[in-house]
Amino acid sequence: MKAQIDSWINRAEDLWIKELSEHASNLFAESFLPSHDHTHHRRVWNNCRILLKEIATFNPLMDQSLVEGLLISTYFHDLGMARSTREDHGYLGKEICESYFQKSSGNFPIRFDEVLEAIERHDVKKAGVSSVIRSEQSPSILDILSIADDLEALGIIGITDTLKSISCAIQTSGTWDCGSLGMPATDLKICCKIVLIAPS
Repeated sequence: MKAQIDSWINRAEDLWIKELSEHASNLFAESFLPSHDHTHHRRVWNNCRILLKEIATFNPLMDQSLVEGLLISTYFHDLGMARSTREDHGYLGKEICESYFQKSSGNFPIRFDEVLEAIERHDVKKAGVSSVIRSEQSPSILDILSIADDLEALGIIGITDTLKSISCAIQTSGTWDCGSLGMPATDLKICCKIVLIAPS
C-alpha cells in the first residue's frame, strides 16, 4: 500500500496543488490572517500527507479518490476565513469550492459531496467527527482533514506538550487512559509519529 499511497499523493499534487495554491493565495491577497492564509493550507496538506502514509500502514481501504478529495478539501477548508473568521467560515469555504468548480471546466472530483461536507464541518467540534481511523473501514476525508487541521493548530510544541502530559499520566497510573485525556489512542499514536517525522 505504501507505493500506492505515494503514487496517489504524487498524482493528486500534479493535478491540483499549483492551481489550488494560487487560488488560495489570490483569495488571501487582501486579507491579513497569517495563521490561516494560503500557507496554513499547505501546512495542513503536509500533515495530511504524513497521516495518509501512516494510515496506509494499517488500513488497505484507501484509493486515489480519497487522496484527491482530501487534497482539494484541504486547500478549501479555511478559504472562508478570507471573508469571515466567524464559525461559519466552513460553510463559506464550501460555497467558494462549489463556485470554483462550477466556473472551472466542470471537472468535479469523484467524492465531491464528501469534499464539500469536510470543508463545511472540519471545525465543528460537535459535528460527530470521530477522529478515529480504523483498519476495517475506509477513513473519511472529514476525519483525516480534522485531525490534520488540529495538528496544525497545536503545532509541534502543542503536540510535544500533549505527549508529555500523556507520558506523565501513563507513568503515574501505569495505564494508557486516552479517554481522560480527551484524545483517542489512534490520534496519540499518529501524533507520536508526526513528532518524530514532521518536516521542519
